[in-house]
Amino acid sequence: MTATSSAKGTATRKGAILVVEDNDANRILALRQLERLGYAAAAARNGREAVEAIAKERYSLVLMDCQMPEMDGFEAARAIRQGETAGGERLPIIAMTASATERDRLGCLEAGMDDFIAKPVMIGVLSETLARWHPSGDAAHPATQADGREGTGPRSPGPFDPTALRRLRDDLGAEACGRFLDAFMAELPGREAAILQAVQDRSERALRLAAHTLKSTSAAVGATALASLCGELEALVSTDTTESAMKDVARLRDECRRVLEALEMERAGLGA
Repeated sequence: MTATSSAKGTATRKGAILVVEDNDANRILALRQLERLGYAAAAARNGREAVEAIAKERYSLVLMDCQMPEMDGFEAARAIRQGETAGGERLPIIAMTASATERDRLGCLEAGMDDFIAKPVMIGVLSETLARWHPSGDAAHPATQADGREGTGPRSPGPFDPTALRRLRDDLGAEACGRFLDAFMAELPGREAAILQAVQDRSERALRLAAHTLKSTSAAVGATALASLCGELEALVSTDTTESAMKDVARLRDECRRVLEALEMERAGLGA
C-alpha cells in the first residue's frame, strides 16, 4: 500500500482519504488530484488491501474503484459495512467507475456505498463530491480552470483529444501528468494482451475487467475511440460472441498503436 502527503502542513495519515484502485495510472491521477485539493491520501491496490487497511487505521473517506481483481469494490464495501459496529461512525465510501449507468449507481448504493463518481474523474467534480462527504468539507479549489466540465471545442479526429490532455495537465501539473502518461503507456501493451487472452479463453469476467480498466484510463487521456472500443468489448457479456469480440480486438490493436505513437510524441513535449 502506498501513501502521499497532503498539501496541508498539519495533515497526517490518520483521517486520510483511502484511494482503492488497482490501475497504476488511475491511482496516480486520484492521488495527485487529492494532493492538489489539499487532502492527505493513502492508496490500496484492491478491495482486500482496503479492508485490511481500514481494520488497522482510521480513514475519513474511501474512494473505491468497482472493478478490481482479488476483491472488487462491491465486495469490499459490503465487508467494510459488516465490520462497522452498530450505532458507530459510518465511513463514507464513494464509488469511482467508468460504468456510469443508473443500474451501476444503484448497484453501488446497494453494496453500501454512499455516492458515485464517473471516470474519468474531473478535479472539479471530485472537489464538489468530497465537500459533501468529507468530515472537514474544506477542500481547496486548484488555481486552474479545471472545473470538471467537458471541453466545448470540436472533437479531434486523431487518436486522442488534445483538449482532454490540456485539461489533464491543468488538473495535475506537468510533472504528474507526465507520470500519468508514462504509467498509461507502460500498461497499454499488457492491457491489450489481457483483452486478447480473455477473448481467446472465452472468459466473460476477464474480458469485462480488462476492457473496463482500459476504458477508464483511455477516457482520461482523451483517447475517445479507444475508450469506445473498450466499452463495446465490455458489453459483450456472452461467450458466444467470440467472433464479434475478435473483430473488435483487431480494431483495438490498431487503435492502441495509434494512441501509443501519438502519446509518445506528446510525452516528449512534456519533457522527461
